[in-house]
Amino acid sequence: MNNVDLDFSILNQSDVLYIQDNEDNEETITLLQQHFQSVTSLNITDDAFKHYKTHKEILDLIIVDLTSIDSKGIEVMKLIRSHNDWNTPFIIASSLQDTNILMEAIKLKVANMVLKPFQEGTFLKILAEVISVEHKNRLIQNQQKELEQFKYILDKLNIVSETDLDGVITYVNKRFCDVTGFTKEELIGKTHRLLRDPDTSSAIYKKMWENLKSGKVWFGKLKNLTKDKQTYYVKIIIVPMVDSNGEIVKYLSSGFIITDIEEEKQKLKKFIVSQKLDKVNTNKTAQEEINNKAREVILKAKQEMIKKEEKYSKYVQELEEELKRQRIKADQSKKQLAFLEKEYKEFIDTTDKEKKIFQEKMEKALTTGRKSYEQAVFLKKKSDAQAIKLKKSQDGITTLQAYVDEYRNKIANLQEVIEVHEKTIEELRTPKS
Repeated sequence: MNNVDLDFSILNQSDVLYIQDNEDNEETITLLQQHFQSVTSLNITDDAFKHYKTHKEILDLIIVDLTSIDSKGIEVMKLIRSHNDWNTPFIIASSLQDTNILMEAIKLKVANMVLKPFQEGTFLKILAEVISVEHKNRLIQNQQKELEQFKYILDKLNIVSETDLDGVITYVNKRFCDVTGFTKEELIGKTHRLLRDPDTSSAIYKKMWENLKSGKVWFGKLKNLTKDKQTYYVKIIIVPMVDSNGEIVKYLSSGFIITDIEEEKQKLKKFIVSQKLDKVNTNKTAQEEINNKAREVILKAKQEMIKKEEKYSKYVQELEEELKRQRIKADQSKKQLAFLEKEYKEFIDTTDKEKKIFQEKMEKALTTGRKSYEQAVFLKKKSDAQAIKLKKSQDGITTLQAYVDEYRNKIANLQEVIEVHEKTIEELRTPKS
């Protein structure tokens, strides 16, 4: 097992589905209920898969208790995986030491396999490890979704582009193309000089690059040209993107169009100039009215500009704060990913060691079984030979018994003859009177 400090409290926040072949697992179920937030115990039937489909969004772990290699538990796991769910972690609990189960576990991406009977502490440690890895994977997925949502908002509201360190465009969003009139193919591989208005001072771009190369965010207004040479204005923020070592790897820019505001400014300037040209031909009263009108227009325009500037400044501030949060999240995700990769490598190494030990045990058991079988065959042959000898001995004894009985009869007959002779001799010895 990995030598990693585990937070066993994660079990109290997790839901587990325990699928079993029979109902003789009360001790295991009680143990799980003591440590998990929710434990659902079901026999291996269609109900187990139905429960999974209904509650798969909240399930943190599925434990399958197998009593035989032919168990329907393997089929339930295959059914779940066939529904394109390769994220929900499985743990197999079994007393079987069968390579077939191990092969099925590998195919089904089983997180771990626990041999019964198991030690309570080791069992809980395995469960905590598996759920910790799964929770970290979910955290990374959620962070990626948040980044995608944030990018979606930017793409809808702003013109967004990315460049390499030399300012060569590597990405533009759809709104960027809609505003400029260029296609992605026409923009990628080029620089923003393609859009630059010749009236824009080169000092602006010089200052911009000084900020960016020093790692600072640049914020400002640019006057650009579309593909058909139409002028447009953009409020833009450019952010240097750095890697985990703090090195700049690319530049990300985001901005929104302010062409309407700038055109209103230009109209106002033209209006003021025209009023100044007419000043000679107007009297004082008319001039005052014009000045009042101009002041009203200017005041209104300033107020509108102030509101828009405040709104945009707030938006930029929120964007910078969000970028900062996303950078922190990205750094955390990289650290978590490195940690998970380390845990995964250690887990694979441990699994390989346990697999090797298991295979060695199986080979040893097969060798011992083969020797036992060969010895049993030898003893069977020896027993059969002894049985044949015994049969022959019994047949010989039966024959000898027949001879003995025959001689006994002969002896009995001789005994009668002897008695007759003895009687005859006795009579002969006795004198007749």
